[in-house]
Amino acid sequence: IEQGAQGNLQHISHGGTVLFTYGKAQDTSKVVATTGIRLHAATGQTHLQAHSGKIDMHADKTVTVASHTQITADTPTRILLAAGGSAITIQGGQIVLQSAGAINLMGNPKSHTSPAGAGAKVAGLAKGRMKGCAIKLAEGTSSGAAAVAR
Repeated sequence: IEQGAQGNLQHISHGGTVLFTYGKAQDTSKVVATTGIRLHAATGQTHLQAHSGKIDMHADKTVTVASHTQITADTPTRILLAAGGSAITIQGGQIVLQSAGAINLMGNPKSHTSPAGAGAKVAGLAKGRMKGCAIKLAEGTSSGAAAVAR
């Protein structure tokens, strides 16, 4: 099946659409030597939607989801990643790790042992002359005292 368009191309079906292919690459020297179905958008976005049903993806080999910027999985109920008897479930504000064996959490250890500092503005003290008791100040001055009690 080959369809091309310089503008929009739409295929609308009331009863559903099935694309099935089977074949083996005859000439492996060609640029595209694989068989199957490929959806490719050279520019712009590609959308795959199921408005009232589910989307199933199955493969006998590896499935790769890759992006140069970000991959977002968003659902109001639950995200489940399961493989080899282990699972990560994100549901209800919780992340649950499940495994038949040990669960190892690893990270990049960081050590913050060097001194650190920060500048601060200190409110200035009030300026003026301290008024003390005249009698006590005179006694302290005549006796050579370093301090005068209040």
